[in-house]
Amino acid sequence: MIHVGHIEAPFNINVKSMDVGFDTQSQQQFLTFNLALQVSIPQLLSQLMKYQFADALPRGCGEASSPGSLGVQALSLPQQQTPLQQAPLHPEDRLQRGTPGQQRTPSYPRWEGGGSRTSVPNEQALNMQLIKSVRNNNIGEAKIALQQNADVNCVDTAPHLRTPLHHALEAGGNVAAVHLLLEARANVNAATATGKTALHIAIQDYASIPPLVLRMLLTWKADHLKEDSRGTTPLCNAKMIAMQLSYAGDGGSSMGVESTRVRQLLHELSEQPTVAVAAVDCLEVKQVLFADMENDKLVFHTPTSVGLYSLKMKRIIGIKKLKMQMSSTVQRVSVNPALGTIAVCLSIADTRQEGQVVCMENWTIIWPNGHLQDEEPLKLTINVDVSSGMHEGALPTFVELSRGPGTQVLLSRLCDGQVYVWLLNAPRSQLVSEVKLMDRGGLAASSDDGCWMAVVNLEDGIGKQTEVWWYENHSSIHKPKHVATVSKKPVSMAIMQHRSADNQACCYLAVVEAALPGCTPPPVEVIEVQTSGMTSRVYRLKNFSPCYSLEFCSGDPMHILSGHTDASVLVTNLSTGEINMCHDNPGTGHISISMDRKLIASVEANYIRVFKVSEAEAP
Repeated sequence: MIHVGHIEAPFNINVKSMDVGFDTQSQQQFLTFNLALQVSIPQLLSQLMKYQFADALPRGCGEASSPGSLGVQALSLPQQQTPLQQAPLHPEDRLQRGTPGQQRTPSYPRWEGGGSRTSVPNEQALNMQLIKSVRNNNIGEAKIALQQNADVNCVDTAPHLRTPLHHALEAGGNVAAVHLLLEARANVNAATATGKTALHIAIQDYASIPPLVLRMLLTWKADHLKEDSRGTTPLCNAKMIAMQLSYAGDGGSSMGVESTRVRQLLHELSEQPTVAVAAVDCLEVKQVLFADMENDKLVFHTPTSVGLYSLKMKRIIGIKKLKMQMSSTVQRVSVNPALGTIAVCLSIADTRQEGQVVCMENWTIIWPNGHLQDEEPLKLTINVDVSSGMHEGALPTFVELSRGPGTQVLLSRLCDGQVYVWLLNAPRSQLVSEVKLMDRGGLAASSDDGCWMAVVNLEDGIGKQTEVWWYENHSSIHKPKHVATVSKKPVSMAIMQHRSADNQACCYLAVVEAALPGCTPPPVEVIEVQTSGMTSRVYRLKNFSPCYSLEFCSGDPMHILSGHTDASVLVTNLSTGEINMCHDNPGTGHISISMDRKLIASVEANYIRVFKVSEAEAP
């Protein structure tokens, strides 16, 4: 067989396994690898076809060939070789990686010779496909173009010289499109013919660009001090926008939506608080919590799974699929950072009778040490008859773990409103005690030590009272004692153990009620509840916008984390009145704070954001 040239086609090699062996003759250790070679069949065939054109074929020494004749033997594969099958790849596995800001050299073959080029991937066509896709927010087509080695840092023709990232920002800054390009190592500081970077465009169109896009650009090291051809930096642009807004009279009110956006803009550029932005492919993230004491692992859940994200490695380190049936939904995740225990609750509908839901299975799954992939969990199941329908005001299933190093306590609410308290043994592998608190409960919360529990009472159908219980001793022979009824109907609440002025056991109950249309947002009230049943309001925090989330910081009754609908996130020191004011995404996404009160995590769509707590402001 005559050699006619090299075949150039992109391929991936994946390591399936690695073993350590020992050679008894040489007395040396050696490594053996099990590799999987994956090649795109269409691109391989296109390479083989190019040798069918006469002008593209190399000629043998002393041979003469007339135009249109082959002059060499046809290229053939060895008979014993098995044809490669195209294997499905994750989009990220087929992207070439490089240093951010470095131009990537396309790896598909360059054409040599004078034959037809119709069978060879066209570099310019792929690049135009990528640009067109991101401008149309067609993420699927953009992924295909990148898989086929489109240049993520290609530029369009003069006079603009824009990269796909510029086009994505000009098209409205679709979060998924921008994230895809950044993950493919787009040059975040590439400039157009007028010197504008993606950050220039994001600030110029701040009113329509999602705040998360700006945070992504800064997380990927966008330079907020890079000048365009006029000598203007992104930071200067943001300051000019703020000045123009301040001169706009009533439109520049600090309570205005636009003013809030500009304040967030300046905060992001000047403080750059965002530490990481992570995407969970095609799945909406419902909740995220810090899962250890080192601010590394975060646990999150989607409607069908629970996963772990590593802040140090900047990647998802494990996802556990929990979709047992078509009608099952993961409702909540809880974690004990001190012990590493993770718990999730699911509801599974049984629709055996003509599509009507007749029974709901309530599952609580507990991983004692938080090892989602390689640990046998404890599973608790209760069936609920819902053939007559759910009662008004019923909430989804709920579970909350105590967060201290002592006995592991779980507060659980079933889909029909039944509320239970469960105690686990020391290894968290068995249930040792079960106590039913209420038949129809609503909003629920428990303290970090698991001794205090609060549940909104829905048994009267109104829910204007919150009941409080106290565990004097965590044991199978002791039951929680009902100590107080508080006349509040909160939309969010939190509870934390405390010691009274005379060193007696008590708790702080933080509540906020629903805001009425056109009225001043109700305050956050902190109520002291003693074991004797006495209650008194000890703090009252004024809100400038409705509060949708309340949480005491880990083990600390004097610090409260609150989320507000104007995108502000506050950490309030009750004893001093100092406030750490942070900015997040507008809306009502879930937020949580790290054990040392230095980081906050939030969710938006299928993205997780981690950002630093700002410096405290004097009261």
